[in-house]
Amino acid sequence: MKHRLASPALLFFCLTSLFAILPQEIQAKDWNTYLADRERAGATTDSISLPLTPAWKYVAPSPPKTGQTDPGERVIEGHDLESRVDFDAAFQVAIADGRAYFGSSVDHMLRCVDLKSGKVLWTCFTGGPIRLSPTVSQSRVYFGSDDGFVYCLDAKTGKEIWKLRAGLNEEMIIARGEMVSRWPVRTNVLIDDGIAYFGAGIFPHENIYLYAVDANTGKVIWKVDNLSQTSAGRNELSPQGYILANDEFLFFPSGRSLPAAFNKKTGEEEHKRSYSWRSTAGGVVGGTQALLADGQIYSMGAHHILALTQDEGDIGYAWINGQQMAVQGDFAYLATGSSILKVNRSEHAVGSQKAHKNDMTINDLFKKLRSLKGKKAEEVRAEIKTLQDENKAFAKAGLIWEIAAPARNALIVAGDKVIAGGEDQVLIIDEATGKLLETLKVKGEARGLAVSDGELIVSTSAGEVIGYGSSKSDQPALQINTVTATSPYPEDELTPVYQQAAKDILTHTDMKDGFCLVLGSEEGRLAYELARNSNLKIYCIEPDPAKAELSRQKLSQAGYYGHRVTVHQTELSPLPYSHYFANLIVSDSLLKTGQIPGIPKDIATHVKPLGGTICLGIPANSQANKVENTQLMDWLKQTGLADTSKINDKQGYAKLVRGALPGAGSWSHQYGDPGNTASSKDQLVRGGLGVLWFGDPGEKKMVNRHEGAVGPLAINGRLFIQGESTIMAFDAYNGLFLWERDNPQAIRTGVFQNQNPGNLVASDDSLFFMMKESCYQLDAATGKTVAKIPLPEKLNDGKHEWGYLAYQNGLIFGTATTRKELEARQIRRGRKTEDSTDALFAIDVKTGKPAWSYQGKNIAHHTIAIGPEAAYFIDSSITSEQRAEILRQDKSHLKELTGKEREIAEDRLKKQDLRLAVALDIKTGEKLWSKPVDVTDCSEIGIGGGKLTLLYQNNVLLLCGANANGHYWKQFIDGDFSRRRLVALNAVDGSLLWKKDANYRHRPIVVGDKIIAEPWSYDLYTGIQHTRKHPLTGQEVPWSI
Repeated sequence: MKHRLASPALLFFCLTSLFAILPQEIQAKDWNTYLADRERAGATTDSISLPLTPAWKYVAPSPPKTGQTDPGERVIEGHDLESRVDFDAAFQVAIADGRAYFGSSVDHMLRCVDLKSGKVLWTCFTGGPIRLSPTVSQSRVYFGSDDGFVYCLDAKTGKEIWKLRAGLNEEMIIARGEMVSRWPVRTNVLIDDGIAYFGAGIFPHENIYLYAVDANTGKVIWKVDNLSQTSAGRNELSPQGYILANDEFLFFPSGRSLPAAFNKKTGEEEHKRSYSWRSTAGGVVGGTQALLADGQIYSMGAHHILALTQDEGDIGYAWINGQQMAVQGDFAYLATGSSILKVNRSEHAVGSQKAHKNDMTINDLFKKLRSLKGKKAEEVRAEIKTLQDENKAFAKAGLIWEIAAPARNALIVAGDKVIAGGEDQVLIIDEATGKLLETLKVKGEARGLAVSDGELIVSTSAGEVIGYGSSKSDQPALQINTVTATSPYPEDELTPVYQQAAKDILTHTDMKDGFCLVLGSEEGRLAYELARNSNLKIYCIEPDPAKAELSRQKLSQAGYYGHRVTVHQTELSPLPYSHYFANLIVSDSLLKTGQIPGIPKDIATHVKPLGGTICLGIPANSQANKVENTQLMDWLKQTGLADTSKINDKQGYAKLVRGALPGAGSWSHQYGDPGNTASSKDQLVRGGLGVLWFGDPGEKKMVNRHEGAVGPLAINGRLFIQGESTIMAFDAYNGLFLWERDNPQAIRTGVFQNQNPGNLVASDDSLFFMMKESCYQLDAATGKTVAKIPLPEKLNDGKHEWGYLAYQNGLIFGTATTRKELEARQIRRGRKTEDSTDALFAIDVKTGKPAWSYQGKNIAHHTIAIGPEAAYFIDSSITSEQRAEILRQDKSHLKELTGKEREIAEDRLKKQDLRLAVALDIKTGEKLWSKPVDVTDCSEIGIGGGKLTLLYQNNVLLLCGANANGHYWKQFIDGDFSRRRLVALNAVDGSLLWKKDANYRHRPIVVGDKIIAEPWSYDLYTGIQHTRKHPLTGQEVPWSI
């Protein structure tokens, strides 16, 4: 048989076809965004060859600090409480055209490195943390920063193409110790069909912004800037995390809640749903992690993965056990924390539907079980067990394989491999069989995984980014250095000037921690020396773009940029920073040029009250430009702070130390002050409040809100917070952490139901807390114990505990409580006061010795109020003669009433609640007066009850009800509280001033001479209800909120 050669045309056709096919088969697939695509499926056809070896490693100057505090792994009310705002624990990577791109929340830079070698190709500085993965599209790289900007750079060179401010202006605030835009960009930039989508802002009430812009030019196509004004100002969208998209909708993650859907073409909101974690949601759901598949949004929560329809947000398709999920074809890959499994998605979804139905039945049966005993209870328990056994089978629906693996931090599918990130390890698993093929050891939690061109990149919570390949090179992995110079500045005539200046400033101010503002960064040399010799967090303002860029480069070479020193290029007046933030203000420009940049009064607004310092000067015998001290002192006096600050000059430096804000109030007790007014008497606060700072301690250390913990205290510039096992102190003006003290036995809960009074009290220089038989006095500045003050000797018998605490003018007031012995006395006509005492005393703080002690009969803690001259309280026990006298008075008053008023008065006589009001001299404990008082219907009215409470203000004692925490608008509208009373006594002699039915919803507060008994306002001295003119009719109507 003869073989004929193919014709040239046929050969050309075959070769052309082959080359057309080959690139699709061998060309590496890019991983150009978080989890590879807009659906966040976490899958690629690219695979990796084993074994893997590290080719390069980047290690950040310090571990990443997330934008939100991690709540830790806690179980609250039977449900897992884990981080749902979970997108920035590691530096997520995008890969395109053989290059890897990642931003850093530590040094505020975007890096481009060679995928294979790790060689740094270029870097880009920003003015804030970069928290999310960049997106690479059409040879451009897109990302956002906490500085409030979205950036578009040339992917090859790093050159800026366009830059857009996403917020309203350049305003900045402190956020977990970082100065960020009030509207930080905490979404990724999603590129779809030539359009860039992103969001900005955190707090819905401060405006959030959603954008669609032309990806090439940055020109705005549409902008949503009115969401914060919709739904009566209650729209909860907080765009944080990775945006998802299908052909029709954008899905914006929203903090700890479920994602919101928006129309891609118009920006109109399509749906944002919420479901009860106690029932339909099946547990705690929502958060910043999600993926799209099967027409569903798979939202990954702390408890499980909830499926919502993409078009409407309806639930019903699936409730899947797991914290991580990746999809490929018909399969889902799940990480549960204890295992990794592969399932058929549709079959597994059906099983989850059946299991959820059983779970709802189980919940109902557990509620039913509470009221059952004996045989009926056993029958219900058996039914519960049957359903639980069924659910174990449903959990295996569609199962292909499952392996035990404690890796739940990241999960992707790369060709024939499943890759899972866990604590200190990365697991590589055979996709078909579930066999574990290889384990890579890493430092920290492996939170980010990306695969392209046979390379695996792992990002960890320790701040490491590691590139793995299959090359068997003997060369060690390339270390990408973040510190490239021992000293980034030359040894010249200015070196000793800056070194001495930093030393002088730190010595004169005794400032080692806190926030520092440098006016005019020049080359960053003063900031560098201050950072080297202190723990200050430093922010530099530099108007000159070239100087700002040079400062960033030099500080970055030293490894200080971002996490220690940040340079913002902007004008010095007005400054963009939040008011009151700076512990220390200095100037590099003064050293370099002899001029102090900025307008003194503008600068002054940023000095922290109560200790914030401006220090200006030049070292003696230096080569720097000389400045006269008189000039420096004049500049400080022009700040407008001279009247409330200490200004002096010493050794060539002029220093201003700011004092207290005139008119600033305090919150020293659970209800504001020892008089329980729940008012700070602050003269500065006005409407239109905004966030000054936010940050720690976050959820991890706090008491569950439903347990009703003691509220924070704020006085003399310090904020004191009681956690579940600690007491913490922060700077009230900038959120700076001051100290923490472990104290698990001092926790006080039940306050929201008025079962317990607060157990923290503060003065200007001390914090007091009570624990068992002692009161501890801590130094407010350091948290160290100053004194341990026992109960008075006669009461310190091992049976009594400290039950109440207040402070006034050098005296602490307390009670000695033995609940078991008081139990019989606590019963009053069928009602019970849950926390009472019979002994009230005062102790001199300086000497620790008792000033006086009073033995009562049954004193409710919530009815103790301390005034400037006297201590007041209500004793629940009165004599029969006193009771008879009150009864005679009320019957006499009854004759004057008719109709409904008489009916109500007669009813009150039948359940009359009579007590004894007592006043003691604050210094001696001598009884000033005691009077019986009728407090019927002041408390125990309507749902939530309401414990009797006493308030003192301006020689008026107000008796009212403090109900348990709850949502009582329906009951208020229905009139359930119409008989809730207010009773006012003259604090001088105990005589009745007035009493009335006030129909209030919550515990009243007293502001000046006004009683705010929500929603109404009454005159403190007369009880007359305040009115206002109706804005439409002009008629006088009750003032209300």
